[in-house]
Amino acid sequence: MNLMSAGLALRGVLLGLLVILATCSTSASSASNPTTSDLSSVVVPPVGILTVPYGGNGHTLELWSWEGKHIRSIRTGPAITCCVFPMLSPNGQRILVSYSTGGGHAAAEVIMASGHVVAESPQFFGAIWASDSRHLCALEYNNSSHGPTTEASLVLISPGGRTRLVARVPVPGVTDHTGYTVEACDVPANRAVIFATTMGIETEVTYIDLADGIAITGTWCPRGASVVLSGNERYAATSLGQVIDTRTGKVVALLSNQPTAISWLGHVVVEDDERTGRFDAVDWSTGKVLWTSAAPGDFPRQVVFPAVASRPGTDDLALNVYPPHGSRSSIWFVSPQGPAELLDNDAGPYVI
Repeated sequence: MNLMSAGLALRGVLLGLLVILATCSTSASSASNPTTSDLSSVVVPPVGILTVPYGGNGHTLELWSWEGKHIRSIRTGPAITCCVFPMLSPNGQRILVSYSTGGGHAAAEVIMASGHVVAESPQFFGAIWASDSRHLCALEYNNSSHGPTTEASLVLISPGGRTRLVARVPVPGVTDHTGYTVEACDVPANRAVIFATTMGIETEVTYIDLADGIAITGTWCPRGASVVLSGNERYAATSLGQVIDTRTGKVVALLSNQPTAISWLGHVVVEDDERTGRFDAVDWSTGKVLWTSAAPGDFPRQVVFPAVASRPGTDDLALNVYPPHGSRSSIWFVSPQGPAELLDNDAGPYVI
């Protein structure tokens, strides 16, 4: 399985990159919608769940297959705490561990699933895995004492190797309340997705074709809504209670509650029922509820926001569900192909 932070989520050589500055206002010279990832290039990984053992030594991660088989224990340099964020590569073979070094500074290390350290650098902090599991994508801000930052560098990093400058990205309005993050990085599709977020709301979406520099706005993105985007970039679930097909801009489903996560193919959405404190995983294409946090064997109601990992090429999800008072987490496997499975009930929080 693939592990991530609860607060919390891609790809070889880049010949030309389409950068998607994903925010949800509407103002650009022209409008269009993106093509989605080519499924023929996606390999469904057998390994992809990462957990932290409850009450462990703080330096151990547990690697699992998507079928719930324990693969191995992995030792990390930095201690796994609430401020350390392990991120498994899409193929389940590498782990990016970001952590604070104190004094307002941060760094990250890349380790193999075997435990071998590939490289460590402050440059890795805040990066995400590219879809090829070999590279990291990140935004580097060009800070200046002469005024606010208006530009960032989108870079493609080969841990232990070279860093390639892909594009200069405009980042107007960067303040303490507005930030830009790389949401996805698809090397085969020559595309990165960047969200601009103000106070938790995606505020603007722009497509930049790096071949000619023309900026276009995605017509699918609603104004003033927060968004979770599927791994293949085909579907977006929004805080307006809609699932949108990003190719056509059409609303294909309505949600009963607020979306907090979405599967790689985009058909399964994790919803937060704020009235009951319950979370549900719903297949919107069939209307079937696949899992609920109030199910037998899980913590009834009032669980904290679950950490969610999605399996590339599928609608499978792994969820780390934990109560608000520091008890052990439950690790669930959810799939449209069968009933939800409880894989582990002795895990630590935050990571999945």
